[in-house]
Amino acid sequence: MKPIPRTELDKEYETKFPIYQGFSYQDKSGSWKILLCENQMKKAAKDTISTALQAVCLLEDHGGYLEKWSINDFVEKEAEEERIWFTTSYCSFRDLDRDGRIDPVITYMTTDIDGIRRVKIFVVYKNEKYAVRAVEHVSDYGRKLEYAAGYSKLPAQIRAHVEQLLARIRKERGVLLKHG
Repeated sequence: MKPIPRTELDKEYETKFPIYQGFSYQDKSGSWKILLCENQMKKAAKDTISTALQAVCLLEDHGGYLEKWSINDFVEKEAEEERIWFTTSYCSFRDLDRDGRIDPVITYMTTDIDGIRRVKIFVVYKNEKYAVRAVEHVSDYGRKLEYAAGYSKLPAQIRAHVEQLLARIRKERGVLLKHG
């Protein structure tokens, strides 16, 4: 996996929002690009925040690209969320189960007035998305940790990677990421 140079990002691809960061990789199924896009709204003169985001996965095909999957989300206004952003330090593009295919892990967070509110981790396995969704809350009743249907059928190495990632986020961000 290698970052796509900033000079190449905005020229080749049309996305819903400005491209925040891009990555390219090759595996036994082809050449891929993953674009992480955020709407980057102005908050103050020198400050921007994002209220919506999109991740797009492209497969190189005959000199062009085919969109294979995308992830879209936005702040929840009724929950008084203020910001949403990709946390690239928690994203990975590795062959976690050693089958010759990269298993992208895309992570992003939202904040509200109290700090981190939502954490979402998407694992893409054989072009299918499996989400782990966590909601932080001051009360036990508002706190959730949910795994997508089919998540338990993912290879053990991928599930172990996600559990290690959750533990790392808990430690580094001071969040609970648990149900109740």
